[in-house]
Amino acid sequence: MEHVEISEGLARARRHDAARPSLRVLATAQDRALEKAHLAANALPHASFEVARGKAEAARVAAQFPLPFIVKTARGGYDGKGQSFVKDADGARALTFDDDTVYVFEEALTWSWR
Repeated sequence: MEHVEISEGLARARRHDAARPSLRVLATAQDRALEKAHLAANALPHASFEVARGKAEAARVAAQFPLPFIVKTARGGYDGKGQSFVKDADGARALTFDDDTVYVFEEALTWSWR
């Protein structure tokens, strides 16, 4: 689902009620920034996050986001690709960013299964 292009053909199929899930759901599932905004807007549980657009903004967020954190590209990079776990300030300073990419900085959660 993450690699399905929202094309004119898919949009046309949706108008005839032949596409599931809806295009809105598909677009949200393909974009981590939209996913996080949806969770927050609907008061659903989620990790603290911040969205950064481009190199300068991402570098600013990386320098101030509470450690540890995970930085992800908003689109693409599924199954762990396009993600970096940052545990300390040295790791944050070592990150590199692109001008034309949207990033999601997310609180690193710890889990207890007990």
